[in-house]
Amino acid sequence: MRTESDTTRRDFLIRLAALGVGMSRPGLVRGAWEGPGVDGRLVSGRLQETLPTRPIPSTGEAIPIVGFGSTASVLDIPNAGTDPIANVLRILLDYGGRVVDTSIRPEAIDREFGSVLQRPEFEDRLFLATKINTEDEAEGIQQMRQTQRLFGGRPLDLVQVESLRGLEAHWPNVRAWKDSGETRYVGVTVSSNSNHGPLETFMRTESPDFVHVNYSPVES
Repeated sequence: MRTESDTTRRDFLIRLAALGVGMSRPGLVRGAWEGPGVDGRLVSGRLQETLPTRPIPSTGEAIPIVGFGSTASVLDIPNAGTDPIANVLRILLDYGGRVVDTSIRPEAIDREFGSVLQRPEFEDRLFLATKINTEDEAEGIQQMRQTQRLFGGRPLDLVQVESLRGLEAHWPNVRAWKDSGETRYVGVTVSSNSNHGPLETFMRTESPDFVHVNYSPVES
């Protein structure tokens, strides 16, 4: 027997799938969604007006629970240009989204991505998250400075140490950037189960604003 919570989860996943299709093909959305139901038949409806939000525990600031993971799209800029990314950001904002997650990329690519983020239609409307991804402390600082320079010098919303790489070297710098106002929030990410133990150890002594963990039904 299907419960009310099962139906809610089903509907939510269908709508997420429809939103993903619409973002890759913008002409298909603007309020409508359709997808397979649990019995295989096509079901349709209307997307809610805005994405649901959750509060950031350290401040209570509400952010949407769905964001734009920009890695593949950013790396495709040399082939596809910046129009596809700009279109996705417009649709994200149309539905109340604003979280854009990125990481350090080659300077030539991030320069193009940064030019999109600095357009008047997007500037000051996005929650911009970035990462430090290196074992070396000096290179981590360089990555931060490159991101600041190419993304317009604005205070970042979130800086995270990616996959705990060089965490002991980077964490004091990341905290200092928060204290100086160069970023509003700080955190760490893990992308493999082997990092869950070190993450737990870290969280027993530190208080990151964000923890980004891998979650997959195919991983135990």
